[in-house]
Amino acid sequence: MKKIFSLFLLLLLFNNCQKDFTTISKWEEQMIVYGLLDLKEAHQYLKITKAFLGDGKVLKYAANPDSNQYNFPLDVSLQELDENRHVVRTILFDTIHTQSKDSGLFYSPGQILYRSKAYDFYDVVVYTEGFQHDTIFLDTIWLNPNHQYKLHVKNPKSGMEVSSETGVVNYLSFTKPKLTTNKFTINNQEDNSNTIKWSTNNNADIYQLKIFFHYDELYFDSPDTIHKRIPVANEMLQNKYQYKLIGQVFFNSCNQAIKYKDPEKEAKVQKRMAKDVELELIAGNEVLYKYMIVNEPSSGLLQDKPVYSNIEGGIGILGSRTKVLRLIPLDDVGVSVLQEDFDLKF
Repeated sequence: MKKIFSLFLLLLLFNNCQKDFTTISKWEEQMIVYGLLDLKEAHQYLKITKAFLGDGKVLKYAANPDSNQYNFPLDVSLQELDENRHVVRTILFDTIHTQSKDSGLFYSPGQILYRSKAYDFYDVVVYTEGFQHDTIFLDTIWLNPNHQYKLHVKNPKSGMEVSSETGVVNYLSFTKPKLTTNKFTINNQEDNSNTIKWSTNNNADIYQLKIFFHYDELYFDSPDTIHKRIPVANEMLQNKYQYKLIGQVFFNSCNQAIKYKDPEKEAKVQKRMAKDVELELIAGNEVLYKYMIVNEPSSGLLQDKPVYSNIEGGIGILGSRTKVLRLIPLDDVGVSVLQEDFDLKF
C-alpha cells in the first residue's frame, strides 16, 4: 500500500511539473563574432551574428536567416594601436551580401558579412638571399605587424557592445627554396628529401603547409589540354619553421592520385606533362591556434570541452592569419622519375 501511495505522489508531482516547467527561458541578446585579420589583404572581413532561442527543433531556427542575422547594420570599427597604445587610425566596416556559403545546417548560400572600408596601406621592403645577397623587392601590406588591433561592435538599437583585441601575423615568406630557385629538385632515391623553410619573425604559433603537384593531360578524343592538380602533403606544424618533403613520399603520392581508377577513362589519356610544384603556407597566431585546439575532435572518455573565445561581452574569436604561395617547375630529374619509374604516361 505504501508503494502504491508513493507511486501516486510521484505521478502527481510529475504532472504538476509538466504544467509548470519550461525549457525556454527569456531570450537575452548574445552577439557572436568571428574574424581573422590578414595584413596582406586590402579588405578585412567579419562574420557577426546573434544566438537564437525557440521552441521545437533547433535545426529549424539554424536554417532561418532571421534567427541568426541582424536585420539592420551594426556599428563596427577596428582601432589600430601603436606601441604606446595610441590610436593611429580607425578602420570602419560596412555590410556586404555574399552568395558563396556551402549548404549545411545553417542557412545558405546568402550571407551578410562586414567588410572594411578603404584604408591606407604600407609598403614593405623584402630582402631575400640572392646570388649577391641583395635581392630586393617591394610588396604591400595593409596592417602593421608591430601594432595591436582592437575591435568594437555596437548594436545601435539595444546598446549592446562587444570588443576584442589581437596582434597580426607578420609578413610571411619562404626562405628555402630561395626566390632565385627556378626548379624544384627532388628524386626517388631512398634518402632524398627537399627541405622547405620559411621566415621565423612572423608572430605565428601554428602553420599549415600544403604541397600540390600540377600537370596537364592530353586526350585521344579531345584537342583540349586539361590542367590538373593533386595534393602531395598537408601538414600542421606548431612553432616549426621547416619541413622535409621526402622524395619517395612525393612520387608515391603522384602514383596513387594521378592515374584514373576507371580503366576506360585512363585509356583516353594520351599524354601527361609535368608542370609545377605548388607550396602553400598558412600561418595563424596564438588566438587561432587555441581555437583550433579546443575544437579538435574529442578522443577518450572526456567529451566535454571548454568554449574558447576572446570576444569580451560576446562569444567568438578575433585572430589573425596570412598566406604565402610559390609555384616552382619540377626539375628534369623529377620528370624523368615520373617517366621511367611509374606508368603514368608522362
